[in-house]
Amino acid sequence: MQGKTTYSKALSRDTGAVRLNGDEYCETHFKIEELEANWDNYFSKAITQLWLEAEKLLCSGQSVILDFGFWDKESRSYAQSVAQSLAVNFEQ
Repeated sequence: MQGKTTYSKALSRDTGAVRLNGDEYCETHFKIEELEANWDNYFSKAITQLWLEAEKLLCSGQSVILDFGFWDKESRSYAQSVAQSLAVNFEQ
């Protein structure tokens, strides 16, 4: 069995979809000291930015893989509603 990031990387490679990952965003956009001091705040900022990026990409016709946790029903419902509002396909 493989993890979600390993799977999403392979799926991105196979389909050409852009993969967006919160941990990777944090690593490249914030200082380690900032992350260590307030991970939740910076991770939340990262996810907000990645949603904006996903919407831009989807509107331009690009497929997107959201390599996020989606551990609760609320987050899955939100993703589905964004896809619906943009009239794009949504797969889980």
